[in-house]
Amino acid sequence: GNYNFYGGYAAGGLKGDYNVALGKYARREKCGDHNIAMGQCAAGKCTACNTHNITMGYFSAACITTGSNNIFLGQCTAATGTVTGNCNVVIGTNAGLALAQGSFNVAIGQQALKCNISQNSIVAIGNAAGLNATNAQTSIFIGAKAGACQGNGVKNLFLGYYAGKGSGTVSHNDGDCNTFIGHYAGNATCSGSKN
Repeated sequence: GNYNFYGGYAAGGLKGDYNVALGKYARREKCGDHNIAMGQCAAGKCTACNTHNITMGYFSAACITTGSNNIFLGQCTAATGTVTGNCNVVIGTNAGLALAQGSFNVAIGQQALKCNISQNSIVAIGNAAGLNATNAQTSIFIGAKAGACQGNGVKNLFLGYYAGKGSGTVSHNDGDCNTFIGHYAGNATCSGSKN
């Protein structure tokens, strides 16, 4: 490739242009253009081609394959899934940890949207916001632990500390089209819809 900058043991891709990789195994055996990877194993475990990604942090998007136009910042962001999703912004330790096929998601905060694998268009901002959201398509969780136990509810809007947190049993939380605004608003609501 051309115009690349690599630093660290086994850092850098097989081919591609305009890439930066710093850290042990950062962007190892990758191809693609216009990527930045910093940190041990950042974008470094799986062989594939992708473009326009920023991955910074220990194991950040470690197994990104065809996913492009993503930003992953923080230790273990999107670290356990095989990332094929596009246009995600994930910031914070363990944020979006399991993210794989999901696209157009925003997760900001420690463990925000940690369990989402394939859902799209979810916004989770705050410590553990949307933590267990595995099927929460087009939902918005803003505030510490907002929607933290929501597993299957879609099209929800939870704004505030613990808003819409739900039952501690994630499988019981499947309400759709709810809006809860305020400190502890809808905290105990499990399966109701259109509230």
